[in-house]
Amino acid sequence: MCVAADQITIAITVYNRRQYLKQAIASALDQSRPVRVIVVEDCGPDKELEAWVKAEFGSRIDYVRNPTRRGLFGNWNVCLELCRTEWISILHDDDFLAPVFVEAIIGLGPGGPRP
Repeated sequence: MCVAADQITIAITVYNRRQYLKQAIASALDQSRPVRVIVVEDCGPDKELEAWVKAEFGSRIDYVRNPTRRGLFGNWNVCLELCRTEWISILHDDDFLAPVFVEAIIGLGPGGPRP
């Protein structure tokens, strides 16, 4: 069985770091193979962050704001709970992905090309 792009979710965690988030989201959306992208905000103090992200990226992402602060590991668990695909990659708000990240994951998955 091969891994397909529609079986992959990129979940982006964020807590109060708007200055990095745009690049992280853009890198997840700009993959050579489109995947589901979710942003999981850990109830940060920036009350306008969700509106800003939605204005910037619209319906291309799903956005979830935890009702209470869960902490780093708790927020990762929320990502896992929200994942509706077989595979997930958790991306931190201050990181970004190369445009061929998903392509590389597909190649490494079961049944993917081998040298």
